[in-house]
Amino acid sequence: MLPTRAQNVPPCTFEIVDAETFSTQWTVIDNNQAVSPNTWVYSEDGAWYEQESSDADDWIIAPAVTLDAGKTYNVSAYVKHESSFFYDCQKIELKIGREATVDGLTTRLFSDESFKSQFFVEKSGTFSPDESGTYYIGLHCYSDSFNGDLYLQKIVVEEAPIYPAQVSDLTVEAGEAGELSAHLSWTWPSTDQYGNPLTLLSGAKIYRDGDLITTIEEATIGQATEWTDQTIERAGSYDYEVVAYNSFGDAQGNAISVSSPWIGYDTPEAVTQLTATAENETVTLSFTPPTAGKNGGYIDPAALTYQISRTPGGVLTEDFSGPLPYVDVVPELGSYTYTVTATFDGKSSAPVTSNRVVAGGMKELPYSESFDTESALDLFTIIDGNNDSKS
Repeated sequence: MLPTRAQNVPPCTFEIVDAETFSTQWTVIDNNQAVSPNTWVYSEDGAWYEQESSDADDWIIAPAVTLDAGKTYNVSAYVKHESSFFYDCQKIELKIGREATVDGLTTRLFSDESFKSQFFVEKSGTFSPDESGTYYIGLHCYSDSFNGDLYLQKIVVEEAPIYPAQVSDLTVEAGEAGELSAHLSWTWPSTDQYGNPLTLLSGAKIYRDGDLITTIEEATIGQATEWTDQTIERAGSYDYEVVAYNSFGDAQGNAISVSSPWIGYDTPEAVTQLTATAENETVTLSFTPPTAGKNGGYIDPAALTYQISRTPGGVLTEDFSGPLPYVDVVPELGSYTYTVTATFDGKSSAPVTSNRVVAGGMKELPYSESFDTESALDLFTIIDGNNDSKS
Protein backbone atom coordinates (compact mmCIF):
# COMPACT_ATOMS: atom_id res chain seq x y z
CA MET A 1 0.00 0.00 0.00
CA LEU A 2 1.33 3.42 -0.96
CA PRO A 3 2.07 5.96 1.80
CA THR A 4 -0.40 8.75 2.45
CA ARG A 5 0.51 11.84 0.42
CA ALA A 6 -0.24 15.50 0.95
CA GLN A 7 -1.51 17.43 -2.04
CA ASN A 8 0.95 20.08 -3.20
CA VAL A 9 0.60 22.95 -5.67
CA PRO A 10 3.54 24.49 -7.59
CA PRO A 11 5.85 26.08 -6.82
CA CYS A 12 6.88 23.28 -4.51
CA THR A 13 10.06 21.49 -3.47
CA PHE A 14 10.15 17.87 -2.36
CA GLU A 15 13.37 17.56 -0.38
CA ILE A 16 14.52 14.49 1.49
CA VAL A 17 15.50 16.15 4.76
CA ASP A 18 15.33 13.18 7.16
CA ALA A 19 14.56 9.49 7.40
CA GLU A 20 10.94 10.08 8.45
CA THR A 21 10.24 12.26 5.42
CA PHE A 22 11.80 9.61 3.20
CA SER A 23 9.80 6.73 4.67
CA THR A 24 6.40 8.45 4.96
CA GLN A 25 6.22 10.71 1.90
CA TRP A 26 8.31 9.01 -0.79
CA THR A 27 7.60 5.77 -2.64
CA VAL A 28 10.38 3.29 -3.47
CA ILE A 29 9.81 0.60 -6.11
CA ASP A 30 12.42 -2.16 -6.41
CA ASN A 31 11.47 -3.32 -9.89
CA ASN A 32 14.08 -6.09 -10.01
CA GLN A 33 13.74 -7.37 -6.47
CA ALA A 34 13.84 -10.97 -7.67
CA VAL A 35 17.44 -10.63 -8.83
CA SER A 36 18.71 -7.79 -6.63
CA PRO A 37 17.64 -6.76 -3.13
CA ASN A 38 19.47 -3.45 -3.57
CA THR A 39 17.26 -0.35 -3.88
CA TRP A 40 16.82 3.27 -2.77
CA VAL A 41 17.48 4.01 0.93
CA TYR A 42 17.83 7.12 3.06
CA SER A 43 21.20 8.83 3.63
CA GLU A 44 22.34 12.20 4.93
CA ASP A 45 22.71 13.33 1.30
CA GLY A 46 19.13 12.37 0.48
CA ALA A 47 17.94 9.21 -1.25
CA TRP A 48 20.84 6.86 -2.00
CA TYR A 49 21.11 4.05 -4.50
CA GLU A 50 24.23 1.94 -3.91
CA GLN A 51 25.28 0.12 -7.06
CA GLU A 52 26.45 -3.47 -6.64
CA SER A 53 26.82 -6.58 -8.75
CA SER A 54 23.37 -6.45 -10.37
CA ASP A 55 21.96 -4.07 -12.95
CA ALA A 56 19.65 -1.43 -11.50
CA ASP A 57 15.91 -1.10 -12.11
CA ASP A 58 14.76 1.00 -9.17
CA TRP A 59 12.36 3.91 -8.77
CA ILE A 60 11.90 6.65 -6.19
CA ILE A 61 8.65 8.62 -6.47
CA ALA A 62 7.97 12.04 -4.91
CA PRO A 63 4.76 13.03 -3.09
CA ALA A 64 1.75 13.88 -5.22
CA VAL A 65 1.39 17.30 -6.81
CA THR A 66 -1.66 19.00 -8.30
CA LEU A 67 -1.16 20.40 -11.82
CA ASP A 68 -3.50 22.42 -14.04
CA ALA A 69 -4.27 21.74 -17.67
CA GLY A 70 -3.20 24.52 -20.02
CA LYS A 71 -0.08 25.34 -18.02
CA THR A 72 3.51 24.28 -18.55
CA TYR A 73 5.73 23.22 -15.67
CA ASN A 74 9.47 22.91 -15.14
CA VAL A 75 10.24 19.69 -13.26
CA SER A 76 13.78 19.28 -11.90
CA ALA A 77 15.65 16.55 -10.06
CA TYR A 78 18.88 17.36 -8.21
CA VAL A 79 21.20 14.36 -8.46
CA LYS A 80 24.85 13.42 -8.07
CA HIS A 81 27.04 10.39 -8.75
CA GLU A 82 29.88 8.94 -6.70
CA SER A 83 32.46 6.47 -7.96
CA SER A 84 36.15 5.70 -7.62
CA PHE A 85 36.47 5.07 -11.34
CA PHE A 86 36.44 7.75 -14.02
CA TYR A 87 34.54 5.72 -16.61
CA ASP A 88 31.64 4.83 -14.29
CA CYS A 89 28.35 6.57 -15.11
CA GLN A 90 24.66 6.24 -14.34
CA LYS A 91 21.62 5.67 -16.52
CA ILE A 92 18.73 7.75 -15.20
CA GLU A 93 15.38 9.11 -16.34
CA LEU A 94 12.71 11.31 -14.78
CA LYS A 95 9.07 10.53 -15.57
CA ILE A 96 5.65 11.85 -14.61
CA GLY A 97 2.17 10.35 -14.61
CA ARG A 98 -1.19 9.98 -12.87
CA GLU A 99 -0.23 7.03 -10.66
CA ALA A 100 2.72 6.28 -8.37
CA THR A 101 3.53 3.08 -10.22
CA VAL A 102 6.00 2.08 -12.92
CA ASP A 103 3.23 1.82 -15.51
CA GLY A 104 1.52 4.96 -14.21
CA LEU A 105 4.53 7.19 -14.91
CA THR A 106 3.85 7.60 -18.61
CA THR A 107 5.72 10.73 -19.72
CA ARG A 108 9.50 11.04 -19.79
CA LEU A 109 10.81 14.43 -18.72
CA PHE A 110 14.49 13.70 -19.35
CA SER A 111 16.92 10.82 -19.68
CA ASP A 112 20.70 10.60 -19.41
CA GLU A 113 22.55 7.34 -19.98
CA SER A 114 25.99 8.74 -19.19
CA PHE A 115 25.31 10.83 -16.10
CA LYS A 116 28.23 11.68 -13.86
CA SER A 117 28.70 14.59 -11.46
CA GLN A 118 30.34 14.58 -8.05
CA PHE A 119 28.16 17.55 -7.08
CA PHE A 120 24.38 17.86 -7.08
CA VAL A 121 23.23 19.22 -10.43
CA GLU A 122 19.81 20.04 -11.83
CA LYS A 123 18.39 17.72 -14.49
CA SER A 124 15.07 19.00 -15.76
CA GLY A 125 12.29 18.84 -18.32
CA THR A 126 8.97 20.52 -19.05
CA PHE A 127 5.47 19.09 -18.83
CA SER A 128 2.09 20.39 -20.03
CA PRO A 129 -0.76 18.28 -18.62
CA ASP A 130 -3.75 17.55 -20.82
CA GLU A 131 -6.03 17.52 -17.79
CA SER A 132 -5.94 18.96 -14.31
CA GLY A 133 -5.41 16.68 -11.35
CA THR A 134 -2.92 14.77 -9.25
CA TYR A 135 0.43 13.75 -10.73
CA TYR A 136 3.46 11.82 -9.51
CA ILE A 137 7.11 12.29 -10.44
CA GLY A 138 9.60 9.44 -10.29
CA LEU A 139 13.36 9.08 -10.78
CA HIS A 140 14.38 5.78 -12.36
CA CYS A 141 17.89 4.33 -12.07
CA TYR A 142 18.57 1.59 -14.64
CA SER A 143 22.38 1.56 -14.66
CA ASP A 144 24.58 -1.41 -15.43
CA SER A 145 26.23 -3.12 -12.47
CA PHE A 146 29.28 -1.67 -10.72
CA ASN A 147 28.86 1.94 -11.87
CA GLY A 148 29.05 3.74 -8.56
CA ASP A 149 26.39 5.29 -6.32
CA LEU A 150 23.53 7.66 -7.17
CA TYR A 151 21.98 10.29 -4.89
CA LEU A 152 18.73 12.28 -5.17
CA GLN A 153 18.56 15.45 -3.08
CA LYS A 154 15.20 16.93 -4.11
CA ILE A 155 12.59 17.35 -6.83
CA VAL A 156 11.30 20.84 -7.66
CA VAL A 157 8.11 21.69 -9.57
CA GLU A 158 7.49 25.24 -10.81
CA GLU A 159 5.16 26.78 -13.32
CA ALA A 160 7.29 27.46 -16.39
CA PRO A 161 7.35 31.00 -17.75
CA ILE A 162 5.45 31.08 -21.03
CA TYR A 163 7.07 33.50 -23.44
CA PRO A 164 5.64 34.44 -26.81
CA ALA A 165 7.43 33.23 -29.91
CA GLN A 166 9.14 35.85 -32.05
CA VAL A 167 7.11 38.02 -34.42
CA SER A 168 7.11 37.04 -38.09
CA ASP A 169 6.89 38.71 -41.52
CA LEU A 170 8.84 41.76 -40.34
CA THR A 171 9.37 44.34 -43.10
CA VAL A 172 10.50 47.97 -43.22
CA GLU A 173 9.90 50.65 -45.85
CA ALA A 174 11.45 54.11 -46.16
CA GLY A 175 9.30 57.22 -45.80
CA GLU A 176 7.92 58.80 -48.95
CA ALA A 177 9.96 61.39 -50.89
CA GLY A 178 12.92 61.33 -48.51
CA GLU A 179 10.91 61.75 -45.31
CA LEU A 180 12.92 60.80 -42.22
CA SER A 181 10.64 57.94 -41.22
CA ALA A 182 10.46 54.15 -41.47
CA HIS A 183 7.26 52.13 -41.79
CA LEU A 184 7.41 48.72 -40.08
CA SER A 185 4.92 45.87 -40.40
CA TRP A 186 4.87 42.41 -38.83
CA THR A 187 2.61 39.60 -37.63
CA TRP A 188 2.11 38.99 -33.93
CA PRO A 189 3.04 35.49 -32.69
CA SER A 190 0.31 32.90 -32.23
CA THR A 191 2.40 30.33 -30.31
CA ASP A 192 4.63 30.26 -27.25
CA GLN A 193 8.26 29.13 -27.09
CA TYR A 194 7.14 25.49 -26.96
CA GLY A 195 4.96 25.78 -30.06
CA ASN A 196 1.73 25.65 -28.06
CA PRO A 197 -1.13 28.11 -28.71
CA LEU A 198 -0.29 31.46 -27.15
CA THR A 199 -2.73 32.80 -24.56
CA LEU A 200 -0.85 35.81 -23.19
CA LEU A 201 0.65 38.64 -25.25
CA SER A 202 1.27 42.20 -24.07
CA GLY A 203 3.06 44.04 -26.87
CA ALA A 204 6.46 44.54 -28.46
CA LYS A 205 9.73 46.35 -27.92
CA ILE A 206 11.20 47.98 -31.02
CA TYR A 207 14.95 48.41 -31.39
CA ARG A 208 16.82 50.51 -33.95
CA ASP A 209 20.51 49.70 -34.36
CA GLY A 210 20.37 47.90 -31.02
CA ASP A 211 18.76 50.76 -29.06
CA LEU A 212 15.24 50.52 -27.65
CA ILE A 213 13.23 53.32 -29.26
CA THR A 214 9.67 52.49 -28.20
CA THR A 215 7.46 49.93 -26.45
CA ILE A 216 4.08 49.05 -27.92
CA GLU A 217 1.62 48.07 -25.22
CA GLU A 218 -1.18 46.62 -27.34
CA ALA A 219 -1.17 43.39 -29.34
CA THR A 220 -3.57 40.92 -30.93
CA ILE A 221 -2.36 37.33 -31.05
CA GLY A 222 -1.70 36.15 -34.61
CA GLN A 223 -2.76 39.40 -36.29
CA ALA A 224 -0.82 41.68 -38.65
CA THR A 225 0.07 45.17 -37.45
CA GLU A 226 2.21 48.17 -38.37
CA TRP A 227 4.05 51.09 -36.80
CA THR A 228 5.95 54.11 -38.12
CA ASP A 229 9.23 55.33 -36.68
CA GLN A 230 9.20 59.12 -36.86
CA THR A 231 12.15 59.71 -34.54
CA ILE A 232 14.93 59.37 -37.14
CA GLU A 233 17.25 62.38 -37.07
CA ARG A 234 19.75 61.60 -39.84
CA ALA A 235 19.54 60.03 -43.27
CA GLY A 236 20.87 56.50 -43.49
CA SER A 237 20.05 52.80 -43.39
CA TYR A 238 18.99 51.26 -40.07
CA ASP A 239 18.58 47.79 -38.56
CA TYR A 240 15.29 47.10 -36.78
CA GLU A 241 14.23 44.37 -34.36
CA VAL A 242 10.73 43.81 -32.99
CA VAL A 243 10.61 41.66 -29.82
CA ALA A 244 7.23 40.46 -28.54
CA TYR A 245 6.73 40.28 -24.78
CA ASN A 246 4.19 39.36 -22.11
CA SER A 247 4.04 39.42 -18.31
CA PHE A 248 6.70 36.67 -18.13
CA GLY A 249 9.18 38.63 -20.25
CA ASP A 250 10.55 38.98 -23.76
CA ALA A 251 10.37 36.36 -26.50
CA GLN A 252 13.32 34.02 -26.18
CA GLY A 253 16.07 33.39 -28.73
CA ASN A 254 17.29 35.59 -31.54
CA ALA A 255 14.88 38.28 -32.66
CA ILE A 256 14.21 38.77 -36.37
CA SER A 257 16.23 41.69 -37.73
CA VAL A 258 15.63 43.65 -40.93
CA SER A 259 17.70 46.39 -42.55
CA SER A 260 15.86 49.39 -43.93
CA PRO A 261 16.38 50.87 -47.36
CA TRP A 262 17.99 54.30 -47.38
CA ILE A 263 15.87 56.71 -45.33
CA GLY A 264 15.95 60.46 -45.98
CA TYR A 265 17.65 62.37 -48.79
CA ASP A 266 20.38 60.43 -50.57
CA THR A 267 23.59 61.44 -52.32
CA PRO A 268 22.95 61.61 -56.07
CA GLU A 269 24.57 59.17 -58.44
CA ALA A 270 27.02 60.63 -60.94
CA VAL A 271 25.88 62.06 -64.25
CA THR A 272 26.14 59.74 -67.25
CA GLN A 273 26.81 60.13 -70.98
CA LEU A 274 28.85 63.29 -70.46
CA THR A 275 29.98 64.51 -73.89
CA ALA A 276 31.87 67.65 -74.95
CA THR A 277 31.49 68.94 -78.52
CA ALA A 278 33.61 71.84 -79.87
CA GLU A 279 32.94 74.30 -82.66
CA ASN A 280 35.45 77.15 -82.93
CA GLU A 281 35.47 78.87 -79.50
CA THR A 282 32.25 77.21 -78.33
CA VAL A 283 32.10 73.95 -76.37
CA THR A 284 28.74 72.31 -75.77
CA LEU A 285 28.33 69.90 -72.83
CA SER A 286 25.53 67.36 -72.72
CA PHE A 287 24.89 64.72 -70.05
CA THR A 288 22.13 62.67 -68.48
CA PRO A 289 21.20 63.80 -64.96
CA PRO A 290 20.96 61.16 -62.21
CA THR A 291 17.52 59.94 -61.19
CA ALA A 292 18.43 57.95 -58.05
CA GLY A 293 20.67 58.14 -55.02
CA LYS A 294 23.87 56.13 -54.81
CA ASN A 295 22.40 54.17 -51.86
CA GLY A 296 19.11 53.54 -53.65
CA GLY A 297 17.43 56.37 -51.76
CA TYR A 298 15.43 59.41 -52.74
CA ILE A 299 16.64 62.41 -54.72
CA ASP A 300 14.61 65.12 -56.46
CA PRO A 301 15.96 65.44 -60.02
CA ALA A 302 14.33 68.86 -60.35
CA ALA A 303 16.35 70.16 -57.39
CA LEU A 304 19.76 69.03 -58.68
CA THR A 305 22.53 71.54 -59.31
CA TYR A 306 25.87 70.96 -60.99
CA GLN A 307 29.40 72.17 -60.48
CA ILE A 308 31.10 72.41 -63.88
CA SER A 309 34.85 72.80 -64.19
CA ARG A 310 37.14 73.19 -67.20
CA THR A 311 40.72 71.99 -67.42
CA PRO A 312 42.53 74.26 -67.89
CA GLY A 313 40.37 77.06 -66.51
CA GLY A 314 39.00 75.93 -63.14
CA VAL A 315 35.42 76.10 -61.87
CA LEU A 316 33.02 77.70 -64.34
CA THR A 317 29.87 77.45 -62.21
CA GLU A 318 29.02 76.08 -58.77
CA ASP A 319 25.27 75.68 -59.20
CA PHE A 320 24.23 75.22 -62.79
CA SER A 321 20.61 74.04 -62.85
CA GLY A 322 19.82 74.04 -66.55
CA PRO A 323 18.59 73.99 -69.12
CA LEU A 324 20.89 71.55 -70.88
CA PRO A 325 23.13 71.58 -72.80
CA TYR A 326 25.67 73.75 -71.00
CA VAL A 327 27.60 76.08 -73.33
CA ASP A 328 31.11 77.41 -72.68
CA VAL A 329 33.18 79.85 -74.73
CA VAL A 330 36.90 79.15 -74.30
CA PRO A 331 39.36 82.06 -74.09
CA GLU A 332 41.97 80.69 -76.47
CA LEU A 333 42.93 77.78 -78.63
CA GLY A 334 43.62 74.77 -76.46
CA SER A 335 42.76 71.22 -75.53
CA TYR A 336 40.06 71.05 -72.87
CA THR A 337 38.22 68.57 -70.64
CA TYR A 338 35.19 69.27 -68.46
CA THR A 339 34.24 67.81 -65.08
CA VAL A 340 30.64 67.70 -63.82
CA THR A 341 29.55 67.00 -60.22
CA ALA A 342 25.86 66.69 -59.29
CA THR A 343 24.63 68.05 -55.94
CA PHE A 344 21.38 67.51 -54.02
CA ASP A 345 20.62 68.74 -50.52
CA GLY A 346 24.28 69.56 -49.98
CA LYS A 347 25.46 66.08 -50.96
CA SER A 348 27.67 65.75 -54.04
CA SER A 349 28.09 62.87 -56.45
CA ALA A 350 31.35 61.51 -57.74
CA PRO A 351 32.82 63.82 -60.41
CA VAL A 352 32.73 62.73 -64.05
CA THR A 353 35.22 64.00 -66.66
CA SER A 354 34.36 64.44 -70.33
CA ASN A 355 36.23 63.55 -73.46
CA ARG A 356 38.98 65.96 -74.55
CA VAL A 357 38.14 68.56 -77.22
CA VAL A 358 40.20 71.16 -79.10
CA ALA A 359 38.51 74.54 -79.23
CA GLY A 360 39.36 78.23 -79.53
CA GLY A 361 39.81 78.96 -83.22
CA MET A 362 43.13 78.33 -85.00
CA LYS A 363 46.86 78.98 -84.79
CA GLU A 364 48.29 81.92 -86.70
CA LEU A 365 50.96 81.28 -89.31
CA PRO A 366 53.81 80.76 -89.28
CA TYR A 367 53.44 77.91 -86.71
CA SER A 368 56.00 75.46 -85.40
CA GLU A 369 55.97 72.75 -82.72
CA SER A 370 58.99 71.03 -81.17
CA PHE A 371 56.96 68.20 -79.50
CA ASP A 372 59.28 68.33 -76.52
CA THR A 373 56.41 67.77 -74.05
CA GLU A 374 53.58 65.27 -73.98
CA SER A 375 50.99 68.07 -73.86
CA ALA A 376 52.28 69.32 -77.23
CA LEU A 377 50.18 66.59 -78.85
CA ASP A 378 46.94 67.86 -77.31
CA LEU A 379 46.15 70.15 -80.25
CA PHE A 380 46.62 67.37 -82.78
CA THR A 381 44.14 64.75 -83.91
CA ILE A 382 45.81 61.34 -84.00
CA ILE A 383 44.33 58.57 -86.15
CA ASP A 384 45.40 54.95 -85.70
CA GLY A 385 44.80 54.04 -89.32
CA ASN A 386 45.77 50.37 -89.03
CA ASN A 387 44.34 49.88 -85.55
CA ASP A 388 47.56 48.47 -84.13
CA SER A 389 47.46 50.69 -81.01
CA LYS A 390 50.95 51.98 -81.78
CA SER A 391 50.25 55.50 -82.97
